[in-house]
Amino acid sequence: MKKSFSGLFVLAVAYYLAARFGMELCSLQPGNVIVVGLPSGIGALGCLLWGWRALPSIYLASCLANAPLWMDGQSLWPIVNVLILAAVEAGQSGWVMRMSRDKIPEGLKDVNDLFKLVVPVALLPTLVCAIALAANMALGGNIPWIQVPSRALSVMLANVLGILIVLPAYWIRKGPSSQADHEKIRMGVYGILLCGTLYSALWDFFPLIFFTIPLLLGLSIQTGLRGELPGQALVFITITAATAKGLGPFAFPDTLHTYIGLVIFIGSTGIAMMSMAILHSQSNAMRDYLQLKVESRTSALKTEMKQRFQLERKANYDDLTGLPNKTLFFDRLNRSVIHSRRNCKRFALCFIGIDEFREIADNPTDKAVDFLLIQFARRLSRCVRESDTVARIGKSEFTVILEDIGFDHDIEIVVEKIIDGLAKPFYLAGDEFEVSLSMGVGVYPDDGSGAEILLTNADTALYAARFRKRNNWLLYGQLPDDQKASSI
Repeated sequence: MKKSFSGLFVLAVAYYLAARFGMELCSLQPGNVIVVGLPSGIGALGCLLWGWRALPSIYLASCLANAPLWMDGQSLWPIVNVLILAAVEAGQSGWVMRMSRDKIPEGLKDVNDLFKLVVPVALLPTLVCAIALAANMALGGNIPWIQVPSRALSVMLANVLGILIVLPAYWIRKGPSSQADHEKIRMGVYGILLCGTLYSALWDFFPLIFFTIPLLLGLSIQTGLRGELPGQALVFITITAATAKGLGPFAFPDTLHTYIGLVIFIGSTGIAMMSMAILHSQSNAMRDYLQLKVESRTSALKTEMKQRFQLERKANYDDLTGLPNKTLFFDRLNRSVIHSRRNCKRFALCFIGIDEFREIADNPTDKAVDFLLIQFARRLSRCVRESDTVARIGKSEFTVILEDIGFDHDIEIVVEKIIDGLAKPFYLAGDEFEVSLSMGVGVYPDDGSGAEILLTNADTALYAARFRKRNNWLLYGQLPDDQKASSI
């Protein structure tokens, strides 16, 4: 409640100061013609912030600001004029608020919203209220009735300009409040350049005033409405105040020409700069949207690829040891057959079985047995080349595809290396275990011209090796003919 009251008090003070500033420093003489009606924009902004509760503050501030112009102390009519004027101005603020909420509820998102701000939001309420204010002035005897149309037009244009300068600040306030450091630096640099240009133009070289246009354009493009609105307010208020004092390029001897030049310059420049600022905001919003879409799509693709990779790995690799499983092993074996047949080369298939695995598995825990298999797989992989394939195709059964083996002697060297590497003890749950293995070896194309035949023959050699001493291996070609015949 206290916060709302303090805000309404600040609104009344701002409205009063803006009105007195316009009357004292920014009105063209003779005729007391105000070019920019900042109180209209401040009143509409206050209504958007605090709703209908802002109307009493606007009404009171308007009465206080206009009282010196109307009260001559001789009759009650000037007081009535002031009360009517304040009521019309307060009603205009409320009307602009209602039109803003109806026509542009989301703010200035595109150039069409700027058109809505100019015509239905600003122009329509100010036109009706300007006619009422001019008629009120004529009833009070302050202007002749013949001047009512021209005075209504000047009041309407002033109020429209005031609304265009002040009201967009409401949507800036509702938008993101964070500003990047580089944007603040740009606003500061442009502010210094504008101040220097205005000072030089108004008190030294008048044509420099038009250099403010590219500065405002740069401010609009690089900072959007957040930087453009303060910049154009600074330029327009300074030029109007200087013109009222007879300075600047718009200070003509004829008040009418001065007024027309100021209104055209402020109106056209303001709408053009606001359009550029809105386009800048649109382009940034589109850039952020596309960037978000790209990031979202990239994240989705990464997730999809990761899931696909996990599915493929689960389908082709053993969960425990990480070695190729039976599916991938047969694929590699068929590829080796095709490759060796095409290039007239030999390769060996080693079928390895851990001896007495059931007895080993009955002693330690399941985790210890798993650890044994993991260590066994790692040692086996280190005993062969990277180009060879090591796979786990059963609980205690492993296979090795030795590519491009030239002679049986080469097979013997690799097999002995495997047996020596796996003969070292394993440590499970604090105990030492020695694991023995048996191995059967089939050679392509000597022991089989197809993958299944070669695997069957290597399995036959493994079965025969298990009946011999521990850590033994046999080539299928070394088996007696009766054992070979039993595998067919």
